[in-house]
Amino acid sequence: MKRIILIYFCCILCGCSLTHGSFEKGNIDTDYLISSIQQEIEKKQWNYGILQNESLKKDEIESLYHIPMIYVDEAYVYQSVIPLQFNEIAFFKLNKKYEKELLDGIEKRKKDLENRYSNIDIDDVLKQCQQGSIGEYYYFILGEDAEKVVNYIKGKK
Repeated sequence: MKRIILIYFCCILCGCSLTHGSFEKGNIDTDYLISSIQQEIEKKQWNYGILQNESLKKDEIESLYHIPMIYVDEAYVYQSVIPLQFNEIAFFKLNKKYEKELLDGIEKRKKDLENRYSNIDIDDVLKQCQQGSIGEYYYFILGEDAEKVVNYIKGKK
């Protein structure tokens, strides 16, 4: 029992947490966050497609968002398993001095989607997309129920 208490106090003193990080502290566990979002999607809480289990690779993110990865400290992009569902969740741990480049990259991403799917009306999906910041992270959420996803992740501060 003494060992358990000692370990607990060591964790507190070292700044460790028994949680899954936070946006505010800049240490969010994105795997856990996406897993919990997937659970909400599977419960049919939102009109949102199932996401891939892993983030895109850095070079893919760089290509999609037109931003060199040296401008961000971390980048995670999860897309829907079925591309035509137009669901995407992106988190960027932002280096503040490159905020303009990131915002430009998100705008280019939206324009690329418009151009790529010009024969499909995706204007409604693009109008519902959400972007903003939470703590040390910037997010871009694309999809029909993007606002509900944002409200959910804001609850995970």
